[in-house]
Amino acid sequence: ITSPIRKTTGILSNMKEYEEKAEKASQSSKAEKEKTDKINNLIKGAEKHEEDGKLSEALAGYRKVLEIQPDHPKASKRVKELEVELKQTSLF
Repeated sequence: ITSPIRKTTGILSNMKEYEEKAEKASQSSKAEKEKTDKINNLIKGAEKHEEDGKLSEALAGYRKVLEIQPDHPKASKRVKELEVELKQTSLF
């Protein structure tokens, strides 16, 4: 009689653990999507500033991306390129 009770208790414990892990995964997924959305919006804003010739503002936008994701390839590349471009234009 105790064996089925132990099995049921074990199943219920496993189910609770499963539900907790599923909830954490869901929250993590939501946070990751919000982070990705924020980065995408910052990139779009920086690109718009570049189109408008506002290079300092574009540089600031790309730097904000790197604060969130330091290894973001496009932001890293554009920061280096814009720093060089802004230094060159400030010499004239």
